[in-house]
Amino acid sequence: MKLAVLKIGGRLAANNRSTTGGTNEVIEICKRFVKYGVNITCFTKVLESDDKIPSINIIDLSKDSLKNINKRNYDLLLVFNGNANFFGGAEDELSILNYITINNYDGKVLYCLTDLNLILKQIYNAVTNKDWGSKYNPKELKIVRDDIYLISQAAENN
Repeated sequence: MKLAVLKIGGRLAANNRSTTGGTNEVIEICKRFVKYGVNITCFTKVLESDDKIPSINIIDLSKDSLKNINKRNYDLLLVFNGNANFFGGAEDELSILNYITINNYDGKVLYCLTDLNLILKQIYNAVTNKDWGSKYNPKELKIVRDDIYLISQAAENN
């Protein structure tokens, strides 16, 4: 099985620079998948100072890699929850590209809700209202697909 992995609101980096607890959780989950023979590719912002993660492919998420994600024949796209933050009105290209990837991915999408407060939220209004927002197409940002599956630790009330 081949999985493509995204993390909203954080970079997937193996070192302690610019990572959060949620990001480390995603890396540990991916390492466990690898132990069971799953081929993992994480799409994130890559820095030269990032350490390698053994047995996990890490690809810089850019407009170029976004165009080719469907050609790589992943079995599914696994998206881990997070907040897309635009602190001080600053552009967060990684978060924006995550949303564009979700919309453009041809296969199954699973949204992994490891924190019940971090449901998948729309960002198109937050982006289009910024000074730099005009360079993004709102149709690419608004998630309208109805085939996203939710994985959660929450129990269903009967």
